[in-house]
Amino acid sequence: MFLKQLYRHSKTACFILIAFLLAFIYIFFKWGIVAAPVLQYGMFSAPVHLADTQQVYMISVNNKPVDCAALSFSDRDILQVSLADYEKQGAVNESVYNTMHKFLGFTGLMDKNKYVNHISDAGFTQWYKAKLEKITGASVDSLSVYKQYFLWRQNSLQPVGTPIKLAFIVP
Repeated sequence: MFLKQLYRHSKTACFILIAFLLAFIYIFFKWGIVAAPVLQYGMFSAPVHLADTQQVYMISVNNKPVDCAALSFSDRDILQVSLADYEKQGAVNESVYNTMHKFLGFTGLMDKNKYVNHISDAGFTQWYKAKLEKITGASVDSLSVYKQYFLWRQNSLQPVGTPIKLAFIVP
């Protein structure tokens, strides 16, 4: 066993490793098992194909579209990715809970309430408006966001279907 060999080689290193593992296990359970993605092999290894349908959020502030192409990558990510993450957070949290319950349900440590984000649509909209004001430098009096799908064809993005207004962005 590795620990036995490590103990024979260096008692200090063995105790440090055991302390690290115990601390990780404590954090693992204390935070509701959100510290574990580093253990999932291949979590970022799926290929992204240009032929796939791309999802874009079209944001209008005060009845004017926000030009996301003119923003920095980090600001664009905040505006686009936070919408996508909030939209699918319920399904993702449910999936994580069901997956972890298979492995840890017998321990009695699984609390479904820890796998639910306690934020309302109004709260998210308020936070998002504050981010928009900071990024665009303009006051946000009215906000509307539409989701549009695009497909890569003939070296350009072609819209697929009609834009869908996001219901969780409240006035």
